[in-house]
Amino acid sequence: VRHSEGESASAKPWQRVEAGDATRMVASNTLSIALPLGAVVLDQVVLHPNPFSPNGDGVNDAVRIGFSVFKISAAREVRVSVYTLEGRRVWERAQMIASGQESVEWTGVDMAGVPVPPGMYVCTVALDVDSEDQGGTTIATVVAVAY
Repeated sequence: VRHSEGESASAKPWQRVEAGDATRMVASNTLSIALPLGAVVLDQVVLHPNPFSPNGDGVNDAVRIGFSVFKISAAREVRVSVYTLEGRRVWERAQMIASGQESVEWTGVDMAGVPVPPGMYVCTVALDVDSEDQGGTTIATVVAVAY
């Protein structure tokens, strides 16, 4: 096999393919893409809509906190938290996730189920990984609540 796009096909080297498992970690009927050591495992945190207005009118009543997870081989815990600008945690959700696109929804209420006041909040997405040197295990962004 070889990659045939771009420069002339004759300039690209061939890669020999042999039958059987290359490693016991990945079955031969699956595709595994390896990232370099130290590559981020958590990225592309997107909040939509932002700002949002959880006033019960059925329009933009919740914010979807989407993110991408890379390079984990087993389910891990992700913790999505919302803090006031003073640093007081008002809401948190933890769930087990796998690699790929994931999302969590926040409806603008605190942990007691009471609507939060309008304003700016800090949303963090933290992924529990084994190694201290893994980049991108916590990402923070600002979310706005408007009524």
